Amino acid sequence: MEGTRRAYFAYGAMLSPETCKRRGIAAKKATRVKLNDHCLCFDHRAGYGNLVEIGVDGQGKAKNFPSDQVHGVVYELSQREWEALVRAEVGYRVIEVEVEPYEAEGSREKVIKASAFVSQEELRIQAEEPTDPLPTARYLSLIQSGAAFHKLDQDYLEFLDSLQGVQTVPRVNFDTKRDRSTRAVFAILVLSSLVASALASKKLHV
Repeated sequence: MEGTRRAYFAYGAMLSPETCKRRGIAAKKATRVKLNDHCLCFDHRAGYGNLVEIGVDGQGKAKNFPSDQVHGVVYELSQREWEALVRAEVGYRVIEVEVEPYEAEGSREKVIKASAFVSQEELRIQAEEPTDPLPTARYLSLIQSGAAFHKLDQDYLEFLDSLQGVQTVPRVNFDTKRDRSTRAVFAILVLSSLVASALASKKLHV
């Protein structure tokens, strides 16, 4: 089982050696790659990273997105490391993507098939645009430092440096479909309790 390796596309905090070490993942081999027709957004609950597929207008340009590529690295993980990562990525689901290695990597493969984590739909922030939510400065710094560590494309590094972070997580970053459902259920329970109390009080005074 340990001999099985899994190609994993890291584009968020897992670019950082600090995060890899904290999660017990060696990630010794890292191949620099890019994923086309996607943008790095922070619309996962609390402002964490997410891969969002973009649309195009009639001129073939990305609409409402600052970038039409997501750069990162592909790690070759052991089965144990992959299982540990799945446990850590709470609220995400696994998809398969096809990424292109940098020319400088000298890869014989033009496309690498890898697994990536994207937000579960019910845990995406209900913003007008997926690019609206902001990450915390701490989380963003892990991505920026990790991207610099791996020497990702210079234009992409500049894109990451142009992003803004916040010191504390704003309440709007907890406005997901699941949170709305939870609040609705809680409101119903509170209302039911108030009605029951009112009826009980009325009976006592009859």
